[in-house]
Amino acid sequence: MNTKNYSKIVSFTKEIIVKFIFLLIIILSFFLILSLLTYFPDDPNFLIPKNNEIQNLFGYYGSITSDLMFQSFGIISYLFCISLFFMGAILIQKKQLEIILSSLFYSIIYIFSGSTLISIYKNEFFSLISPYSLVNGNGGFVGRYIKEFINKFSEFLDEKIIFYTLFIFTVFFFLLSIQFNTKIFFKILKLIYLFLSRLFSKNSKKMTQTDVETNLEKMN
Repeated sequence: MNTKNYSKIVSFTKEIIVKFIFLLIIILSFFLILSLLTYFPDDPNFLIPKNNEIQNLFGYYGSITSDLMFQSFGIISYLFCISLFFMGAILIQKKQLEIILSSLFYSIIYIFSGSTLISIYKNEFFSLISPYSLVNGNGGFVGRYIKEFINKFSEFLDEKIIFYTLFIFTVFFFLLSIQFNTKIFFKILKLIYLFLSRLFSKNSKKMTQTDVETNLEKMN
């Protein structure tokens, strides 16, 4: 077989695999976020029988998935859905399967730090999107267990240091999971600034024109 034809076949199959995985990740991200958004604590799951009417958008499977994620990791699960979406978008752009492993690795770190942060400082905080109290708190049982472990050393650790460490870890590794680019971010901010400045300049011009017209009418 010709080496050129072989390389074409390899690149073609790789592109098909990347597109297939991209579709799976995007579908999974939408499935997870919609399951979490339509979460209802009385929906059937592993503990509650199927007799109850299911409120979740994806039925029984959506109910199980959302309950498992909330009880395990708490409301930090929303961020994981965003990471999944960006993972798929970056994958189709760069066509590198290694992105999946790196993104999942960073996601695991910020999920653990984020769930712990919420368990320690915002455990009684109700999610604005799914305002239901969770059995393991809003940090899930992962955050609760790590919180109990940290509490053993509370005499030797400053609360502010713990808070800022967990907060920085969560934000930093979340941004790494979505491959946050500072250049693109500042470009977007610049575009928003230019748009708003032009918008306000147009409004100010309109205001001055109306003021001139009203003054002329008064003079007349």
